[in-house]
Amino acid sequence: MIVSLEDLKTSLGIEDAADDALLTSKIEAAEAWVSSYIGATLSASSPAPVLEAVRHVAEHLFEGGEPTFRSAATSPIPAVVRDLLRPYRTWFF
Repeated sequence: MIVSLEDLKTSLGIEDAADDALLTSKIEAAEAWVSSYIGATLSASSPAPVLEAVRHVAEHLFEGGEPTFRSAATSPIPAVVRDLLRPYRTWFF
């Protein structure tokens, strides 16, 4: 995972291990979604905005994932994620 469990827990203000398995699954789902959205494989050397977007998506999924942005071309995501990823997205026509 390019975003660690500890990083996500710190971001969410979580100190115990009760939700570690769930949080790990949210990180994995967020990384897969971001990778698909930008059309690129993620790595530890991915730009900071991409890593931040993964954290935002994982937090969003953990906190209930209520839609905050919707268009015909994308699934519901926080608008800040779209803005963070725009420069890194590969467009296909």
